[in-house]
Amino acid sequence: MNSIYIFGATSLARLAFEYLTSDMHLNVNGFVVSKNFRKSDKFCSLPVLTEDEFLSCNSPETAKLFVAIGYKNMLTRNFVYKRYKSMGFSFLNVIASNTYIARHCAVGDNNFLMPGVVVEPGVTLGSNNVVWSNSTICHDTVVGNDNFFASNNTIGGNVAIANGIFLGFSSTILQRISVGSYAIIGANSLVKSDVESHHLYYGSPARKIKKLEEKDFYILDSELKIICN
Repeated sequence: MNSIYIFGATSLARLAFEYLTSDMHLNVNGFVVSKNFRKSDKFCSLPVLTEDEFLSCNSPETAKLFVAIGYKNMLTRNFVYKRYKSMGFSFLNVIASNTYIARHCAVGDNNFLMPGVVVEPGVTLGSNNVVWSNSTICHDTVVGNDNFFASNNTIGGNVAIANGIFLGFSSTILQRISVGSYAIIGANSLVKSDVESHHLYYGSPARKIKKLEEKDFYILDSELKIICN
């Protein structure tokens, strides 16, 4: 069996570790971080390796990954996921045992589905998404990649969600809505009409608040340092 490593060493990585070990009964071998982010040699009592250290002793044939980088750094999460995907590494889904995924759904990899998540029949869920506790994705909805859905969200049937969106706590997207890429929908919003890419929406009903600039989505340098939030 391949070794399992979690990329990241923050609170989301700790959550992933708990679900992988206690809920999914898998053995995690350690954590991986960019050299500039290693604060300790141990995390959850396991080794923390830099990327160079990890790659020196692991390959796509011997190790699987889960990228556990959270909502504040979703572009970094996307960057890391694509980087290791291009190297040929495969990725786990972290799925709580009381998550319900109906038959006839298509689910990608590196998704994190928390307790109480419901994925109804006919849903397509891409890769590298985080769906927090007690959220529902209704029938025949298509979700792209790199999205973050906070807890207690409801996404109606036949919704189309692109890539890189943030959906705040306790929000609802009504059926047959289209949500463009890199949009932010604030907490407790009710989305009743299509959402444009690169815009912030908020309210009940949700209204377009402003256009989002590149700086709103975090700027990365070549060493994977976050230099602007």
